Amino acid sequence: GGGRPGGDRSPPRGCFAGHRALGSMPDNRYSRMYQSDGFTSEPEESFTHEASRGHTEESDSLEDEDSERPLLDRLMEEGPLNNRFQMVTAVVILTCTVTMAIETDYYPDCALWWWWNTVVLIYFCLELGVRMCHAKLHFFACGEGDKECFWNYFDFIIVVICIITQWVEPALSADGKNSGGLEILRIFRVFRILRTLRVLRIFRACTQLNNLAIGLLDSIGTVVWIALLMLMFMLIFAIVLTDVAGNQAKVATKPGDLFYDDKDDILMYWGSVTKSLVTLFQMLTLDDWTNISRQVYSQLPPMWFVFFLYVFLMGFAMLSLLTGVVAEHMTEVSTETKNEQKKDDDHDLMQFLDNEMVNLEAEILTPGAHGAAAAAA
Repeated sequence: GGGRPGGDRSPPRGCFAGHRALGSMPDNRYSRMYQSDGFTSEPEESFTHEASRGHTEESDSLEDEDSERPLLDRLMEEGPLNNRFQMVTAVVILTCTVTMAIETDYYPDCALWWWWNTVVLIYFCLELGVRMCHAKLHFFACGEGDKECFWNYFDFIIVVICIITQWVEPALSADGKNSGGLEILRIFRVFRILRTLRVLRIFRACTQLNNLAIGLLDSIGTVVWIALLMLMFMLIFAIVLTDVAGNQAKVATKPGDLFYDDKDDILMYWGSVTKSLVTLFQMLTLDDWTNISRQVYSQLPPMWFVFFLYVFLMGFAMLSLLTGVVAEHMTEVSTETKNEQKKDDDHDLMQFLDNEMVNLEAEILTPGAHGAAAAAA
């Protein structure tokens, strides 16, 4: 009843495509489904026991293989260890930033700072070495769309500058030699301020900050065009105000002349097109714009409309447009990051399911797994 031609009572390979779903059913239902297909078995626990034992052995072997993997691979792979590694680096960077601020304000010549900076630099060297050993020749190879390449070069340059300013230059200065090479190395003292750029490495460790930075960089092109448009409007207003206010104040020589009472202030703010541009930029930030404009429209009332138009157009409309452009790019970057992460997760899930199905079919189709069923037939 239900046998197959030729006396082959072994289950076909295709029937195990739903093995995961069958395995999630209760044991009695699982056994009845196989009995109804025409082959008998030992007590219903025997088959599931073999499968579970196979899974246990497989998981143990995977754990053993993972523990035997190189430490560099386990440190740099995507996973909890990688997150811990990045978080430790982020904490070191933040701590280093705080100590640099304290060093700048309090006791900058204290020898304790040199030892602290040396410890931090040793960590950065080790961290860079771990990443270089893991990536090998690909560390400096920039492929299309490779976002890590910039950070690799950035980290390498910062570490080299810190080594020169922290160890090489003080060691040569201690010798008291006044050679040309030493004079060249003394130039690197100027680059000591570049140590503060280590703060930017926090963007690498924090995904959200990295997305904000990428969004800001992606919007630079549009921001430049908006800035150019704003400069053109500012130049038009600067020419008008310089001609109306600044040039009138220059010819005011006696009381009663236009802008005579406020001549010094008018010339300071509107004396030339360059000064007018600086003043208009100050008004763009809404800094004391009412007092600056009142000196002009108090003697030329129609000029209040010019200042109102400038503040409305530049202070509100253009800045809102600039904010909207940057926000839109950051939203796009965040969406792309989420889509890439989802795609990677789906790929990993499908690969895991494929591997599991292959392993399960191999376990079930081995002679030991259903030997009892074949003997009973």
